[in-house]
Amino acid sequence: MSERILRADSATQELERWCRQYGLGDGRIVALCERRARPQRLDDASLDALAYPAARDRALFRCVRLATAGLVIAKALYWYFPESLTPEMREQLLTTNMSFGRVVAGLSPRRRTFFLTRCQYSDMEGSQVAFEHHAVVHSLGGAPLAVVHEQFLATLVAT
Repeated sequence: MSERILRADSATQELERWCRQYGLGDGRIVALCERRARPQRLDDASLDALAYPAARDRALFRCVRLATAGLVIAKALYWYFPESLTPEMREQLLTTNMSFGRVVAGLSPRRRTFFLTRCQYSDMEGSQVAFEHHAVVHSLGGAPLAVVHEQFLATLVAT
């Protein structure tokens, strides 16, 4: 699964394909937003990978659990750049449980992973993490859309 996401332009679309293929949930990914999550600062490694000096000041934060039919398969932190999105996209990210990938699909996003680990560990909530990716997301035209830190859970790969 990690390799498939590394090759994909949209983690959401690849997760949906995987879930349909292996009969996980209903195959549709939703982002269960933690609206009260305390915003985190964008780390230096992400800023270096992004190569966008104003990123730390311009990014908005979103914390989600990605799920299919109530089965949580991943956790993600997003720092996204509202000036690169349409007003409708910004509103959807603030008020809906649509995944980031689905919201920005019209911008033909491209992912570039700059960190990955494939070791299993338990996170602070006791979830078993199978692998983790950190990626920069750009529009087809090159505008920075987001930095994402994703933890993919063992429930996703226990097939």
